[in-house]
Order: sequence, then C-alpha cells, then structure tokens
Amino acid sequence: MAARKGRGSIILEILILCMLVALAASLYIPKMIWQAEEDEIQSSRRWLSHLWAAESAYKSFQETYTADVDSIIALANADTAYRSILNQFYTSSIYSEKDSVDFVLEMPLDSLRFCPISGEPFAITVTDSTPALKVACPVDSGSKPFYLGDRKMPDFFRQQLKFSGQIVDGSISWE
Repeated sequence: MAARKGRGSIILEILILCMLVALAASLYIPKMIWQAEEDEIQSSRRWLSHLWAAESAYKSFQETYTADVDSIIALANADTAYRSILNQFYTSSIYSEKDSVDFVLEMPLDSLRFCPISGEPFAITVTDSTPALKVACPVDSGSKPFYLGDRKMPDFFRQQLKFSGQIVDGSISWE
C-alpha cells in the first residue's frame, strides 16, 4: 500500500512554487529595466550624434550654428543637398563601413527634436565664444515610469534618469 501524504503538503508545494516564481521575477525584472535604460542611453547618444552632424552641416550651409531644430528641419526640407548630407550620415551611422550598401536611408527629422531619455527637447547651446556649440540631453535627477509593452508597471519599477552625455564643439563625452 502506498504511503499517504500529509494534509499540509499541497499548501507547502504551492508556497514553494510561488516563491520560485517570485525569485525568478526578482532576477528578471531588474535586468529588463537595466537593459531598457541602457538602450535609451544608447539611443540618446545616437541622436545626439545625428543632431551634431545636422548642426555641422547646417553651419557649412548657413555659416553659423542654430539653437533651433526647426531651422535645421526647414533647411533640410528646402535644400536637397543639405538633406542628402543628413541622409548619408544617418545611413552610415546605422551601417558600418564594412557593410557595403547601395542605398541611402531617409533621416527621420522629427527625431532630432526630443531626447529619448527625458522626452524633453535636446538642449542646444550656441555661443560666440568657445565652446561655440554644445548639444546635450536634458536630464533632471527624477525618474520616469517603466512600461512593459503598453502596460505601466508599479512605481517601484521606475527608471532612474541618467545623464547620457553631450557633444561640445565635436568632443564627445562618452568616448
């Protein structure tokens, strides 16, 4: 005859299963948040580089920098040569030099407006002295909600906003 299990064993098994799920979640969720933060920092740096290239090309066309992204977009929409330069830079930033591509991607100009980390407009500082141009992502010391797909996660999963770097007269702070 088979031995009988104790009456509390099913509750104990369910409790152990719940604890294993909680342990797995406690390892997986922070890793997912850290990866999302790192992806946003890399995206911010990539768009800072794109904005810097747009400013440099703008200066070669207009002989001055601009603190207004709308001026960059207006010039790109009006001057096909300027737009071509932006598109070539955008394509080369996506594909490495060892990849031979025979096409040029269209740079999404509206992405030059806002920092992906904070959602705020990029900070562009133009001065007559040195440094003449500084582009950065404005990040305060706050935090922003974390989303898993379309679902907002509870507040204890909030991402801490981090300084993603800046470019001052061509000098990149994260390299």
